[in-house]
Amino acid sequence: SFWSIDGFKLLHHAVLSHAKVRCISANSAGDTLAIGEQNGSVILYSVNRFEPIHELRGHDGSVTAVAMERKRRSGHSEISQAIYWQVLP
Repeated sequence: SFWSIDGFKLLHHAVLSHAKVRCISANSAGDTLAIGEQNGSVILYSVNRFEPIHELRGHDGSVTAVAMERKRRSGHSEISQAIYWQVLP
């Protein structure tokens, strides 16, 4: 669910993932989320459109940490595997 900080009003309820979510990170603009899933995927999610943008696959285990930098998304899995993706706008 997405909530407004002003008055704590519910803005939108959305299903972010159909797998178990292990971690979430937002970009510096706050308009994109990287969602690390138990199934090894990282989902890029548009906060403005309330919908998935892209699914990044490649991890052999659950994604336990995600971080976002300008034009690059990364994920870290339980088996000490780090993957860096360059995502162009």
